[in-house]
Amino acid sequence: MIHASFDGGAREAVATDVFQYDTGQTLALSGLPGDMEAAAVEVHYGFDGDEQAETRAARYDRRTALWLADVPDIYLRRACTVRAHVYAIRSQSQACTLYRASFTPIARPAPSTEVTPAQNDAWAELIIQVNAAIAGADAAASRATAAAAAIQESADAWETRLQAVEARVPGNMVQEIARMRLSVPAEGWTQSATGMWEKTMSAAGTIANSQTQRVRYGVAGSQIGKVMLAGCRVDKDGTLTLICLTQPQAAFELDVSVEAVVKAGL
Repeated sequence: MIHASFDGGAREAVATDVFQYDTGQTLALSGLPGDMEAAAVEVHYGFDGDEQAETRAARYDRRTALWLADVPDIYLRRACTVRAHVYAIRSQSQACTLYRASFTPIARPAPSTEVTPAQNDAWAELIIQVNAAIAGADAAASRATAAAAAIQESADAWETRLQAVEARVPGNMVQEIARMRLSVPAEGWTQSATGMWEKTMSAAGTIANSQTQRVRYGVAGSQIGKVMLAGCRVDKDGTLTLICLTQPQAAFELDVSVEAVVKAGL
């Protein structure tokens, strides 16, 4: 039991000899009138700086002339000053704070069964970091999805242009002008601003900004289904830039076919 005495009509009292981790305690207030002219009396507990308090009902023991209220264990697990406000509720529209007691649990090592405040703080910080990592991963996934959609849109636009060329000039045909297998190492990938992973390889026959050429590609060998290849583009003649949703963890083989629209019979 934690005892605070309001002597000589004082409105504030300090309780001492309270130890940290002494849970399951009752606050006993002496020197207060048994009748506070209230329909109900509560004790509101809080640490210094708290914006909201924990509420416990107070009861008057006529035999000992003490007001008694349970103390939430949370206020006994930290060696910090606790304020206990005695709150009289007189009606639905009227209530007021009449007295205040305070106590500071004396610091001591935690029992082996207790989680210390420092451990609680570390766990809370870990949760914040995990949530931040999840939010970052979600943002990266959104960027990757948008980038993949942009790649598909570009490919669709190229296909439309190619079909227009074929339709405009009778006798045109699509011809394969180069075929190769590229050995793509696991090293040398860079992450773009959109969150995609890119790597530029040499690829004979490719032409940048061509209106009549397209590149077909596909992962070959043991890495099929493991490499998240989203697309390819030609930034410079004789090269092919590979674009992946995630960084490849192993080397892989890539089959490449370079095609172009040519006039039949040439």
